[in-house]
Amino acid sequence: MAKVSLKSIFFIILFCLSTSIFPIDVEYPLVQSFTHFPYSENEVLKEGEYSFYADLLYSNVFMFDVARTTFNDMELFSGTFGFRYSISDSVNLELYNKSSIFYGGVMDLFIMDFHEAIGLKRGARENFERNEVNYYYKDLFFYEKNLFVNYPIVFGFLTKIYDGYKWDINFRASFGLPVSSREGLSSEKPFLTTGVIFLYRNGDLSFDLSNYVSFYKKPEWAEFEDIRTKIFMVHIKGVYKRFFAGLLFRSTPFKVGDISNPAFQMYFGVKISDFIEFSLVEEFPPMDTVPDFSFRLTFRFGSR
Repeated sequence: MAKVSLKSIFFIILFCLSTSIFPIDVEYPLVQSFTHFPYSENEVLKEGEYSFYADLLYSNVFMFDVARTTFNDMELFSGTFGFRYSISDSVNLELYNKSSIFYGGVMDLFIMDFHEAIGLKRGARENFERNEVNYYYKDLFFYEKNLFVNYPIVFGFLTKIYDGYKWDINFRASFGLPVSSREGLSSEKPFLTTGVIFLYRNGDLSFDLSNYVSFYKKPEWAEFEDIRTKIFMVHIKGVYKRFFAGLLFRSTPFKVGDISNPAFQMYFGVKISDFIEFSLVEEFPPMDTVPDFSFRLTFRFGSR
């Protein structure tokens, strides 16, 4: 009952605000092997302006189901690089590239001790070797060594469809072009993502609300899997001076089992300077398609 209540509250908060500065993608390789959300800076730049950002994310992932059809045990270091250029006061062109390193990591013991210290279960982490890669799904793939993946390069545009005094509404569309294909890591099929973004600005206070839907085809390695060919992401972010916080929902391609549960996350952060942001991401139950924790460091540069 507690899980249902928590999810219900989360949906009410998001959708009553009506379906941010940037959506935070959920670090979960099995879902990201179909599509991903690398976008940043939802405000439309003025003609001739540009912006560049580097988003560095460190995450620990640990999840397995009772039937042991899937096991996700690894640490990830991911880097997303984005560039935007405005061809007019209402249209920005965008380019994004993301890569990740999977390895055994160093945080397993710390997480177990931390969970025990605050009265949480260790989640059966103690039954497995620490700081190793164990990543498999059914008989489709099995990885026990360090991995590197380069996700599809994303091309797109962001345009303003309503320009108000304090409220703006923007529209984004993008196309993911595959650069490689490997079981459980990436797909040879492109994807299309569209989204509507609501922005509110009032002095030091601002809110962004994003709704995205991403369409894709099943990769060859998942050809016989019964999966959805689209997923959704909803994200709200609030900013006050140098502090910000947000809530995130992302659905999943899978229809059955624990990996059919969506992702729910909350994060808190601070602008260290005009160019650097740091944030800590925390997950909500059921926590089957999310990492155990994530740290994020973002660098932003541009013509304004």
